[in-house]
Amino acid sequence: MIVLEIVQIVVLGLVGLKVVWNLLVPYALAWQLLKSGAERSESTSVMPYVEIGLVCIAVLIAAIIPGSKWFQSAGKVAWIGFGLIAASFIHLIVIGMLAGALASALDKRRKGRKGAGEGPEV
Repeated sequence: MIVLEIVQIVVLGLVGLKVVWNLLVPYALAWQLLKSGAERSESTSVMPYVEIGLVCIAVLIAAIIPGSKWFQSAGKVAWIGFGLIAASFIHLIVIGMLAGALASALDKRRKGRKGAGEGPEV
């Protein structure tokens, strides 16, 4: 059973890393958009099935080894795992939209300053 607990910890660690990735992606894309000065930044692929699959594996393991010292029940693993996934994707969408709009506004402002000094010669 200790092997299954270790596997479960590794699987949930991978879920945690993917959640952190989802939290950082909108900031990285906005930074890239702001730095490049382009109209649009590169996009990223959103793969929720990775996290969902990993949480399902962790829930299955929790069901096999009930009462483990790390994870008391499969229900708790499911609630926490899927809750983290949902929260990270909501954050990804909301912050992605806000950061993209901010980067676009700052870029327009920067382009406006460049054009301000270029009036017709008299």
